[in-house]
Amino acid sequence: MRWLLKSAVQNLFGVVPNGHHLNRMLQRNLTSRLIPGHVQHLEKIHRVLADETHIAVEIGTGWCPTIPLGLTSKGIHVHTFDRTRHVTVDTLAASQAAVGGDWGMVHYHAPGDAAATGLPDGSVDLHFSIAVLEHVPREIIPLFFQEARRILRIGGILYHEIDLRDHFAEFDPSISSVNFLRFNDFTWKLLGQNKIHFHNRLRASDFTIILEQFGFEIVNLETRSDERGVAALKSMHIADRFKPYEDSDLATSVLTVTAKKR
Repeated sequence: MRWLLKSAVQNLFGVVPNGHHLNRMLQRNLTSRLIPGHVQHLEKIHRVLADETHIAVEIGTGWCPTIPLGLTSKGIHVHTFDRTRHVTVDTLAASQAAVGGDWGMVHYHAPGDAAATGLPDGSVDLHFSIAVLEHVPREIIPLFFQEARRILRIGGILYHEIDLRDHFAEFDPSISSVNFLRFNDFTWKLLGQNKIHFHNRLRASDFTIILEQFGFEIVNLETRSDERGVAALKSMHIADRFKPYEDSDLATSVLTVTAKKR
């Protein structure tokens, strides 16, 4: 039950001053762990870019601005929004060492609100996020997509990869990627909802429904599941909130969606 210990520590960091930085100090080799994955995501984004892509908006910069920098190498100006200012001189240098790019073409809004960008209507060609939307409260996500619809041009690309797994499973191999589906909302709020760790537990279908509600045309949908999570669902108790979902939806660990503004 190592994950319960981590939950307790993060709950503590969530209420003490500078808790984000204390949590960061405990994560060794953060840039070396994050940047290779960012480079892979950058390659995937390059494959969905329209021929004429000049302006992009990112939700959730995080610690390493690798992807925004990589996009500037294609001549793209990137507005990246984060609620907390995480990028440092060191993480910027590490990201540039990996992908190059021009930080002067990156507009870093932190603290910033991706639901109220202030950008003109129809001025954006690409709207994206990587492993961010699972950390956003459910009621805020429609606001993000509403703003995306406003600022994207007709035919503009929306690309989001969403990590639907129980993130504690990365730390504790004794639990599966669907472990958090056992808990009702009250219990999960006590165990895993704070300023350091927040997971809305939305499933893949929840996100696609929201996108379709705002009139986006889904052009590609990729889902991944892990065998251990699929097996766990066959015997574990599922909280009432998740009983209406199909097992395949509950077992989906990663959702990658590409859509266009009609």
